[in-house]
Amino acid sequence: MKLTATPQVLLLGVLFAWTPAATAEQPTIPEGTPNGFSVRRGTNISHWLSQSRRRGEERARFFTVEDMTLIARLGYDHVRLPVDEEQLWDESGAPEEEAFGLLDSALDWAAARGLPVIVDLHILRSHHFNEGDKPLWTDPKAQDRFVEIWRQLSDRLKTRPNDRVAYELMNEAVADDPEEWNVLLARAVEALREREPERTLVIGSNRWQQVETFDQLRIPEGDPNILLSFHLYTPMALTHYGASWTKVGEYGGPVRYPGEVVTEDDLAGLPQDLAGAIRDGRGLYFDRTVLEEKLAKPLALARRAKLPLYCGEWGALPGAPRADRLRWYRDFRSVLERNGIGWAHWDYKGGFGVVDGERNVHVDLAHALLGEDVSLAPIPSTALGIFQGESEVGTVRLPGATVFDQGRREYRVTGGGENIWGAADAFHYAWQEIAGDVDLSATVRFVGSGKQAHRKAGLMVRASLDAAAPYVNGTVHGDGLVSLQYRETRGGETQEVKASLTAVPVSLRLTRRGDLFTLFVARPGEPLEEAGSVTVSLEPEVYVGLAVCSHETGRLETAVFSDLEVTVPAR
Repeated sequence: MKLTATPQVLLLGVLFAWTPAATAEQPTIPEGTPNGFSVRRGTNISHWLSQSRRRGEERARFFTVEDMTLIARLGYDHVRLPVDEEQLWDESGAPEEEAFGLLDSALDWAAARGLPVIVDLHILRSHHFNEGDKPLWTDPKAQDRFVEIWRQLSDRLKTRPNDRVAYELMNEAVADDPEEWNVLLARAVEALREREPERTLVIGSNRWQQVETFDQLRIPEGDPNILLSFHLYTPMALTHYGASWTKVGEYGGPVRYPGEVVTEDDLAGLPQDLAGAIRDGRGLYFDRTVLEEKLAKPLALARRAKLPLYCGEWGALPGAPRADRLRWYRDFRSVLERNGIGWAHWDYKGGFGVVDGERNVHVDLAHALLGEDVSLAPIPSTALGIFQGESEVGTVRLPGATVFDQGRREYRVTGGGENIWGAADAFHYAWQEIAGDVDLSATVRFVGSGKQAHRKAGLMVRASLDAAAPYVNGTVHGDGLVSLQYRETRGGETQEVKASLTAVPVSLRLTRRGDLFTLFVARPGEPLEEAGSVTVSLEPEVYVGLAVCSHETGRLETAVFSDLEVTVPAR
């Protein structure tokens, strides 16, 4: 006979299970290590110096100083930075100086924004946590190489302050015997302590740093500058829903949280190996109390050793039902913080990311991770590149920003304002003063789908920063309309010549030759063609730059200008 609890009984069980944990007095764990290294809320900078085929300019563009600025602005207080052996050293063991330069830049960017960094040795040539063959555990030379890698990293990073940079000795060790990891870990710790007695070292247990194996971890005795780290992605059926790299990702049926994430009825008829992967020995019922129970072994070790505790990876893919996924994030975050455990979710802008490739913030996830008061305003202007200044032209309720992304060689201009039209304008303008003839060219795209079909981004030549000033603007609208807009006199009505091409993104070129202005347009990668020309009498001294208007007073829109060139023709 099968007994089924009523909803009321299940609710009482949850309440009684939760209440003792909320009131029981447990020894607290330290907030940080004695050297001052302390981390609370962070994110992983994945797929940059780890698990990526990007090299050269593409790699440099993937993560830049503006990303670090956004991380700090969102409210994170640190980053975990995975690095791979094959990125930092070639097959002969020689350092890849370009990659080390990126690592140094990231540490500098983080330091300037008050963000501590955990440098995480993620993948070795001899060890990948998801590969079957792991020579690290059978080849003494591979073990020697692992220790030597940390000697070399220490030689390069040891001048970094102890309260700013920590070393995570290896991500997710997977040995057949946990003692193999304990012995190798002790060797690496000993080598580092000869060089850096007080550096914070981040260590976790064998077999993917699972909470279940934390009681098998041997930690250095009497070393207070240790940060214990675990990872948690349970229940996998929810967090890895649709993941191509794991068996459980093959499941396409319903999942839910809290409660029975996958029911036995859901499992009926599934292949035995898939059903087994979903059960995974961890049960099928999950709520906040179950998540807290999972932390018993890491918490016990941290309390016994009087060391701080850290969850270096946790996250859920967006393929799972949105509401259930966000409840899981909120619950686990509350469990971590309630127990004094710092964390870094996986990841900043990968498959689990809090932002997308264009740095659009996934607002609901940001709220779940960082609270409802998380700042979603545009990144404030940091460097203007070639421009001398930026201004709100006309009456603009929400101030915009101009960000020069040096790594990508792009300008991201965020602007509000009612319009660039009629007898007076309202928009955000990045500008420089130029006398005489000039050529401006760039490829222009908008960030996100936007709300207004008539939001505008363009290349402008303007008589002054006055709202009613004469101007000429090669502009693209949110719906792809491309036109040559102009105002001939101060306070006069705006006119336009529409291009036959409708496209966004679009390549634009605006030229001035005396009083003659000509616009050339094309789809990116195609030859430019003339779209129209107008005659507007302007003084030799003009303001030349990038204009963005949201077409709505209470809204901001962002446009990206890439391959920007501003040149003065030879006379």
